[in-house]
Amino acid sequence: FGHLAATGLKEMVRHNMVEHLRLELKDIVKIDSCRPCIMGKMTQKRNPKKSKTRATEPLERILTDLCGPFPVRSLCGKYYSMTFIDDES
Repeated sequence: FGHLAATGLKEMVRHNMVEHLRLELKDIVKIDSCRPCIMGKMTQKRNPKKSKTRATEPLERILTDLCGPFPVRSLCGKYYSMTFIDDES
């Protein structure tokens, strides 16, 4: 889920928003290397550009994708889904 940033914590201290909080502004430091925050801001590398060549006959080129595991089983009791696409059709 996450945590409060240093600026938010400073606001809470400055405006005395939390009873019995024994913290002073000088004690709050900004943390630039919080591992979960860094991991959460990461992005995946883009997939290569689409192929410029296309299939000219059925079943010459089949595209597939596998998704899962899903948290809930399908009506058939499966956790994964696989699709196949014929590039020519």
